[in-house]
Amino acid sequence: MTLADRIKGMIIGGIIGDGLGTEIEYRTKKEILAKYQNPKNYISSFDSTKNARISDETILISHMLPYFSTNTQNYEEHIGELHKLGDEWMRNRGFSQKMRCLIQQYCRSEAPGKYANNRGTGFVPLVIPEAGCAKTREEMHSRLETLVPKTHANADMEWTHTYFDLLYSLLHQQGPIIPTAEKLKENPLLGTALCGNIEKITIVNGSSGEILPAAITLYYASMRDIKSMASIAVGQFEHADYDTIFFATGALIGASVGYDALPKEIINSVRAVEPYIQKADEFSRLFGQKHTHKETSTAQDIRKFVSMDFQSMMQERKRLFNLVPELAIQEGYDSKQPRHCYSLLEHTLHTVDSIPKEDIITRTAALLHDVAKPYTREDVNSHATYHNHAKTGARMGHEILSRLGFDNQETALITQLIDEHVINYTSLWSTKAVRRFCRKNKEILPRLFTLAEADNQAQLPGKGTLVELKQRMIE
Repeated sequence: MTLADRIKGMIIGGIIGDGLGTEIEYRTKKEILAKYQNPKNYISSFDSTKNARISDETILISHMLPYFSTNTQNYEEHIGELHKLGDEWMRNRGFSQKMRCLIQQYCRSEAPGKYANNRGTGFVPLVIPEAGCAKTREEMHSRLETLVPKTHANADMEWTHTYFDLLYSLLHQQGPIIPTAEKLKENPLLGTALCGNIEKITIVNGSSGEILPAAITLYYASMRDIKSMASIAVGQFEHADYDTIFFATGALIGASVGYDALPKEIINSVRAVEPYIQKADEFSRLFGQKHTHKETSTAQDIRKFVSMDFQSMMQERKRLFNLVPELAIQEGYDSKQPRHCYSLLEHTLHTVDSIPKEDIITRTAALLHDVAKPYTREDVNSHATYHNHAKTGARMGHEILSRLGFDNQETALITQLIDEHVINYTSLWSTKAVRRFCRKNKEILPRLFTLAEADNQAQLPGKGTLVELKQRMIE
């Protein structure tokens, strides 16, 4: 997949996300479910319509893209030119009063008007093209510092930079920039976002400090699928600024999977989508060709790494962190759990080493089985808890494996193993519960027990409940 495909996917992903969200903007979950019964019905109803509305975010980005092929003035002046076309011209094209007033700021030298001092995310469609044409992260961040305060003086710039860092990483197939453990402790919402722990978010208002972390969280939770994105959000949020969240999340998904992988039935549902596709195509070809990069699969590098013994893996850990930067935080990390006698990285690599070398799938699952722990941590007295770390680890694992070039079947097996690796069996399980466990995991049962037992061996001894579970399965 080329950079041009990803840039086009970023733009169209944002536009169809906008279309998906505009239909339900600021409706409560109760209102949405009263109309559609369940989230899947909403997606199905969207598929069946050919006239889905869009908001001024799509209209704005469609007017910004042609600038980059002419480049006869600076970008700020070009944005201001929209205002010079007249208030009626903008109103007839769907620009809200607030957006029309904000656009004025780019051609005015006086103090910002009343709308410019806000915390929202209306700048996102203006700045997204910069992620596609910037030669470096530093150039992109410099443009953020110039463009955003013009209209959103109180925007949360930390989350703005975090969101666009991820967007840039996806476009260029690079691992994300990973915060330190101290940073995650200072800002728990950062961990929630980067592991896709969507279960912790219920309400999303219109500020950049809420929409951008929600978009990142939703990106990971959806496992790069725009229909899942909408379905998860509708089922999870009590109410939300859906068009803006879906625009921002759709752009991340499109940058990751590329235009061709976006669902065509959703694209075709957006009103008059063809002109937007044409503009996105011209923009992406221009900058995708100028800044091409060689894309290589690194799945084989991971396979080689997990084939090593413990000592060799420890010696090669810097190489591992280059491949999977999400694991670098595990080095020296104290899990603060009673049975853990190693750092989190040592525990992870001991788990890998306890699995037969020929079973690359399970060894890869072992490498990633605790990837979400630092991102889900909550300290309680002298111990730490990691609620939802298996489920969110599967979400992070899906992102990592897709980036590295694992095929869909391998990715599905490995992520299921990560998701199910915590087997909370007790003797109180009923026979029906044991049967449900077997049915749910029938495709991975031998590997799942191998992983769970290796996980147990890489820490202090505990209760041997898995032996009893195995026996009950035979009976």
